[in-house]
Amino acid sequence: MIRNLLICLILIGASHADAGEDNSTLYLLGKIAELEARIEALENPRSGTSSVPAGLAAWRRLEIGMPPSQVRQILGEPKKIDSGYYTRWYYGFGTASYSPERVEFTQGRGVTGWEEP
Repeated sequence: MIRNLLICLILIGASHADAGEDNSTLYLLGKIAELEARIEALENPRSGTSSVPAGLAAWRRLEIGMPPSQVRQILGEPKKIDSGYYTRWYYGFGTASYSPERVEFTQGRGVTGWEEP
């Protein structure tokens, strides 16, 4: 929406501009599109359920109290789950019980902690 508004304002201004200013208008429109693409990439990072461990940026999006469904959206499916009063989701490649990459939950309280890769 902001982009459309900016485009309208630029086009209105461009109709009053001379030929020399047309190039700067096109340049600015290109910069706006470039910045919007960068914002989109930052606000909507791709996460998935691939076999590749989530990058550090994804782990840094975790928050205390976050429900398991949100953790799954951010980090994908864990390789192993140990359930009990404390539930641990393991994401590492080694033996799951020794994997440092894990998220810990407590029943009814969501995420209580995690270890990043």
